[in-house]
Amino acid sequence: GLVSHQGTLKKGEKRKERGLTGKGYWGLTAASCSCCCFPSSAVSSDSSREVLEWRESFDQLLKSKNGVTAFHTFLKTEFSEENLDFWLACEDFKKTRSKTKLASKANRIFEEFVQSEAPREVNIDHETREITRKNLTGATSACFNEAQAKTRTLMEKDSYPRFLKSASYQDMTKQATSRSINKRLHT
Repeated sequence: GLVSHQGTLKKGEKRKERGLTGKGYWGLTAASCSCCCFPSSAVSSDSSREVLEWRESFDQLLKSKNGVTAFHTFLKTEFSEENLDFWLACEDFKKTRSKTKLASKANRIFEEFVQSEAPREVNIDHETREITRKNLTGATSACFNEAQAKTRTLMEKDSYPRFLKSASYQDMTKQATSRSINKRLHT
């Protein structure tokens, strides 16, 4: 939820209080999107098609680097980008091959997103949090699977539909559609 465990302080205010208002966990910013999400970017028919594909499924959005960036930008407006940042951190974590790096990354991710009162705590139930904590003792690439799945489901059922209805995504689809029409008229 948007209310912290410390009272009525909203997550965004909690983050500001802790000085965590910069880029997302993976350095995503609106400027890093190269599709038609932002007026200053170069536009291609491929990026227009890509924008329209994001509404087909949450998986389509997550497969697209530009889609992830646009979704992250939207989540920042709702003060809930920690869910996507956690999901991305887990995806990166799964690619780690070194046992030593696996353990240290697992601890960093847990401290940043999973433990109670974490600076960017994701919204998961106590049982999942405890299972994840126990999984850290023998960190494997699967130790965050349950927490990641719950966070993904939350985004898919909650944030993703709001993203599709948002003014920013609606503007992107209008631009993409008009570019497709203009391209057909001029070819």
